[in-house]
Amino acid sequence: MPSNFFVSRFTQAHVNAGQIQYLHDGILSSPDSVVFNVSIGKQMIGPYTLFINVVDDRVELSVSNITVISGSNKTINSDVIYATAGSERDIEFRILSDPEFGWLVRDASNLTNISTIRQFSVQELSDHRIHYISNPISRELRDTFTVAACTIDTQQCTLPKQVTVLVRHHNLYEPELLRNEVMKIWNMRKTPITKQHLFSQVKGELLYELNDEIKDDDTPIEQIRYLINQPLNGYVARANNPSKAITNFSQAEINKSEIIFVKNEDTATAGGFSFLVSDGLHQIGPEWFTVESLQEIKITMDANGHLVMPPGKFPAVIGSDLLKVQIADVDPSKIVYKVTKIPRYGNLLLSGVLTEQFTQEDINEGRLVYKVDSDFLDEWTKKDLFLFKVLLNDSTDDSAIDENRFKISITYAALPSHRLHEFIQLHSVVVSCGGSVAINESHVNLDVIRKNFHEELLVDFSRKPRHGQLDVLNSIIKHTALMKLFDLLTGRSLIYRHQKEALLRDEILFYILPKNDANRRRTNRLRIILPVIVLPQKDPLVKIKEFPDRIKLIVGNNYSLSSEIFQVAHPVIKPSDLEYRLLQAGSNGVKFLMKNGMTELFTQDDVNKGRVRLFHQQQLNVHSDIDVVVFEVVLNLISISFHIRALIIDILPLSLSLENHSDVEYIQGKTYVLLNRTHFGAKSNGDRSKIVYKITKSPENGTLYWVAGEKEANTFTQLDIDEERVLYAQLNMQAFQVDRFEFKVENELNETVQSISYVRVLPVLNPRILVADSSSVALITGAHLNASILQYLTPRFFVTKSPRFGRFVLNSNVGQYVEFFTYNDIINNGLFYVPNQTDVMVLDFAELELNADEIQPARFRFEIEIHPSTIINYIPSTDSTANHSIPPDLSHSAMLPFNKLINYCVLIILFALIVAVITTVIIFRRHSSNRKQLRVVQAQKRRELNAKAKTDLQKQPDLLSTTVYATIGRSRRELSEKRPERSLQTFDGSKQRASLTPTPASQRTQSRPLSGEVMDYRELNIRNTPEMNRSRPDRYQSTRLKDNQYWV
Repeated sequence: MPSNFFVSRFTQAHVNAGQIQYLHDGILSSPDSVVFNVSIGKQMIGPYTLFINVVDDRVELSVSNITVISGSNKTINSDVIYATAGSERDIEFRILSDPEFGWLVRDASNLTNISTIRQFSVQELSDHRIHYISNPISRELRDTFTVAACTIDTQQCTLPKQVTVLVRHHNLYEPELLRNEVMKIWNMRKTPITKQHLFSQVKGELLYELNDEIKDDDTPIEQIRYLINQPLNGYVARANNPSKAITNFSQAEINKSEIIFVKNEDTATAGGFSFLVSDGLHQIGPEWFTVESLQEIKITMDANGHLVMPPGKFPAVIGSDLLKVQIADVDPSKIVYKVTKIPRYGNLLLSGVLTEQFTQEDINEGRLVYKVDSDFLDEWTKKDLFLFKVLLNDSTDDSAIDENRFKISITYAALPSHRLHEFIQLHSVVVSCGGSVAINESHVNLDVIRKNFHEELLVDFSRKPRHGQLDVLNSIIKHTALMKLFDLLTGRSLIYRHQKEALLRDEILFYILPKNDANRRRTNRLRIILPVIVLPQKDPLVKIKEFPDRIKLIVGNNYSLSSEIFQVAHPVIKPSDLEYRLLQAGSNGVKFLMKNGMTELFTQDDVNKGRVRLFHQQQLNVHSDIDVVVFEVVLNLISISFHIRALIIDILPLSLSLENHSDVEYIQGKTYVLLNRTHFGAKSNGDRSKIVYKITKSPENGTLYWVAGEKEANTFTQLDIDEERVLYAQLNMQAFQVDRFEFKVENELNETVQSISYVRVLPVLNPRILVADSSSVALITGAHLNASILQYLTPRFFVTKSPRFGRFVLNSNVGQYVEFFTYNDIINNGLFYVPNQTDVMVLDFAELELNADEIQPARFRFEIEIHPSTIINYIPSTDSTANHSIPPDLSHSAMLPFNKLINYCVLIILFALIVAVITTVIIFRRHSSNRKQLRVVQAQKRRELNAKAKTDLQKQPDLLSTTVYATIGRSRRELSEKRPERSLQTFDGSKQRASLTPTPASQRTQSRPLSGEVMDYRELNIRNTPEMNRSRPDRYQSTRLKDNQYWV
């Protein structure tokens, strides 16, 4: 027997003893499942899912009514009576009440001593053996019987259900004429007789349908006939043969408008005909049908407007306000529009069906619509039309009727506000109180329209915001707010500046219009409202002391940021905790540089110490003398935004400038990079051979060489770069840090540009973002860190910068923070990331160093996305110096109000310092022994490596001795066979420049790695180390070529 309480955990012993039971609630029969984890000691595996199949044993019965002709029989099948049982058990049907005016029988062929059966099976029902027989003597129109379905084994029965039998009798009632209207004829001889003129119905109980003028429930409409006698001033004929008079027709022919009345020529008096109505057994009449001939009426259009509609899948209704003809004493249903030329770019639909003919009544009732064929337009406005004639009573004699034109315009300008999202994605502009922000494509996205529409669009900001100001930087007409849409989307043309103190929502109203219709701005423009959200000032103590609206920057030069022009102050918070974050980067080559390269984040302390520089790099195909960036001032401790401000950079021209200047990058395993225009691209009005580069400070871990010589390239020209005569060769294969060298560029006018180039080693892998749930542990697999290309070189990873909002752990030591792991740990599913809990999405990262045997180490960022959990409200950062062996308890953490944080700031800082000192002492004591052992091992390896390098250095006295030479006149195969093994791989000075390591031909001129690039690591040799340990003069004092030899 089951217990009276539920369990949330149980053991294997309970299962073996049969003590765990599942109880169904009996509500739904859908499958169920139980999710559980299995714990063995401190190790937990799972989750696992136990699926439960719920079997439904209920019996259900459904019935439907039947119709039978009096005196005949009707088969009872599963369409009439149907039963189901969940477990597919045997079912029988039981008759609980017999029919009164017929019988239920088994096998209708046996009618001897006829009586109703008491029960029958499902098989008999499927074999069509059950029949209902109507009693021919009865005149009743309705009969019933009651049935129930029961299971044979359990005798479980459904509720009784009644089956209704409708009995039809042949020719029981006579027809009745209900409508005989006068038919009027305008401007024509032939007019159809429609169902609006003649309408009949049957006496007694009827089955009534609106579309049938004579509806006899026991006689088909084809058998109800009108018998004509003595027509006056004309005759009755069929529409397909109007010259031949007829004497009878059916109600079905009237319903199909196949009968017409042909008026005699030159007859202006009334006419008609006498008729009888018969259903074959009964007859009524005679009656007289009147035809009146009226004077000619000239049809004039009361309304013939212009339909303006947006593109898309929704049709537009053509109403009576656009298309209308009104004639006195004429019903709108008799005013017929006949389309003589259909639309080109869409279709006319009448109640959803294609049509070329409709009435004024259809227009008045909103049944006529126009639907565009395509959801998008390749032009701003597409014009369409259809031609039509207006007729009365659907006359075929329309040769003398004038043709009219209905115009249609399909345009983006007609888009209503509730349908803008189908074509334009709008995002609110977020600005701080008194701040500013640049409007760009992140706020207005027109990719859907621009994908199909290729003409140039303009944007008109003709109305000012209520609580702000629009600063137009690039308008096509001076002193106006009209600009190109492309310029707006770049973020360099419009800035919104908030001016009011009140935190009221604002909006930016603007219009989009095509350039070729700029003169008709008010009639062909799309109205758009862009919301503006104003953020309140969260800390009144934060003061923006210095922040210019715009600065000037010379093309290709640097601009050092200082506290004199950028200064944010707070009486309590240190400058190192006041961050500048780049919300919108420049689109015209403006970048922010620090010591380690480009950055999007720096502090006020960095500005105060002059560590941040503004740099402009000329962009290809961009001809603009302005750029805009948007900053956000943030408190680093709690990530609260204080201020948002846009900065305008005026780019001043210089005759000598660096159009292209990028970092020198190579992947692990490569030893050199050919320098080209992407690295150094100086622009001057003079000869390119007169643009001279001079290396003012050499790189520490490598050297610049001439491709066709043995000397260092300390001075070279732009023409040398264009023809790829200079390369950068890496000598220190143990260096992982970013290297740099300084240079200056001069032209023949002694104009000088000084700059710095950075040399970066890139990892061979392409890390993917790790998505983690804050309430669970995330597994790091080979899909995230795929170092399979280095699998035979013992790849390993060092955590050089730990993540702030989580930690790495290994399954072998879950409680210990990981600073080192191998690729085998990843492919064996042994590496995990344990995030801290949060109720908002947090972006985290770790800096990793990838190393392997015989290749250069490389560092990279491993991005992590932590998705929110509803458990807590605050995520603390994980200090890399803290004790990571104990996971933090975040079950009761919450964010303190900011005003309380200010009040207790001093106490919090003192407490944090004490905790940091204690934690640091514990960590140093815990890891001191391990670090000592590691230093001993490293020292032993270093001594062995130096000894080996010294031996190799004695065997290889100079740089050229480790280089492949080619003697003029020898065959290439001979050279390849005699090529010696070398430590520093060199290069070919011929026109076909080969890479230093054997690579495919398609990759020999690439300085950046491609996805899936294959490199031969067997040629990387650690014997490059002696060359790197040598001083620079010693390294090259004997690098002289022999006779008939050149660099390859």
